[in-house]
Amino acid sequence: MNSKKKINMLYLMWNSKEDIMLELKNICKSYKTGDYYQKALHNVNLKFRENEFVAILGPSGSGKTTLLNIIGGLDRYDTGDLIINDVSTKEFKDSTWDAYRNNSVGFIFQSYNLISHISILENVEMGMTLSGVNASIRKEKAVEALRSVGLEKHINKKPNQLSGGQTQRVAIARALVTDPDLILADEPSGALDSNTSIQIMELIKEIAKDTIGFTGADLENLLNEAALLAVRRKKKALTMQEISDATSRVEMGTEKKSHKYSEKAKKLTAYHEAGHAVSSYYIEGHDPVKEISIIPRGMGAGGYTWYTPQEENYNSKADMLDDLISLLGGRVAEALSLNDISTGASNDLQRATSICRDMVSKYGMSDELGPVVYSDDNNEVFLGKDYGHVNNYSEATSARIDEQIEKMMRKAYSQTESILKTHYDKLELVAETLIKNEKISGDQFTQLMENGFIADEKVSENEETQAEDTEIVDGENVNEDDLSSNDTKD
Repeated sequence: MNSKKKINMLYLMWNSKEDIMLELKNICKSYKTGDYYQKALHNVNLKFRENEFVAILGPSGSGKTTLLNIIGGLDRYDTGDLIINDVSTKEFKDSTWDAYRNNSVGFIFQSYNLISHISILENVEMGMTLSGVNASIRKEKAVEALRSVGLEKHINKKPNQLSGGQTQRVAIARALVTDPDLILADEPSGALDSNTSIQIMELIKEIAKDTIGFTGADLENLLNEAALLAVRRKKKALTMQEISDATSRVEMGTEKKSHKYSEKAKKLTAYHEAGHAVSSYYIEGHDPVKEISIIPRGMGAGGYTWYTPQEENYNSKADMLDDLISLLGGRVAEALSLNDISTGASNDLQRATSICRDMVSKYGMSDELGPVVYSDDNNEVFLGKDYGHVNNYSEATSARIDEQIEKMMRKAYSQTESILKTHYDKLELVAETLIKNEKISGDQFTQLMENGFIADEKVSENEETQAEDTEIVDGENVNEDDLSSNDTKD
């Protein structure tokens, strides 16, 4: 990126069911100097979706900083409207703007705006101090924030004892420490070297990845779970470890490490989940693996493969076909590794079949049947027939739909089989690592795939052993009774 070009970064982490989180409608802003009026913004119309990462580019004096200040409530627009979560700000009082700035927005100023006579730890604590956060809690959170930007060894230094890049990282830590809904950054990497800039941007993006699609209630539940974990671990404040573990609990269910199953079932589960992960790894553009586990979770789930969504977008035909390969990875891996299959792939097969049906009958993606919609959004139990439902198409068409679904499934199975046979050494490596460690992080999985080993064998701190019934989002139920020596042609 050209260092001479000024860049403002705006990162939105709103979490709501609605698509548009923040909207600018015909925003105008002018500044008066004597008799001269300077237009900074003129009829600006912008919409920002949840979890968006937006760069605003423009030459000096184009109004970038003014735009950020208006969005953050530091400056007032002359005309137009700023709408936050469907709420107009036209009638906001000073106290409402204060609450918005203090509780929802994190600022990374171009000039840093650090207080020179206090330590960087105290600078990072300042926002929490003004909000009345307990001293021990704000110190621990501030230390954690400084650690995340690589400054834990400098917490007692004052700003004038740091380099320009270090000072900017303090400003970033201060913005992140309160876990704001919205981060406004005015050239956040301007004083940093290329490698550090990349690290900082990745740090900022990572904050929202785990909570894509969360509602306000979901986030409240997440933080409550994190608080419980912190108490059980005898910590005085929440850290990213608790938040990460709580996200797993909310999305995947509670770990049941007290559950015991046979070595055969454990091996089957390991190869099943490894099959999902390895097959998806070789699909271009597929969401990366966040975590793989064979520790039972939720209501009977034997394991899971968890992905980190990279972007929200409409699924293309190619994306949906790729999803089939990933979904069938577990069943194929079972057949290849143990010459056996289990009932654990039932949910995978249901989801894969549903995707095929939607492609053929709802989205018109079948080459043979053409761009025709045959579905009325009623879920059908059987492949071509639901005896409680009257189709709006003939029996002959119904049979053709079934044929297309079967054709898609068999082709996807063959492709998945080809991938896992070609990379069977990787499948075996991941599965054996799962048997040993029971859980593999996304970074560790990448190391296995790229290097053939994990540089750091340390497994992240696991959750408590107590069992708790929690809804499971994904994962497969595999136990010894599920093992079958029946036909493997599926």
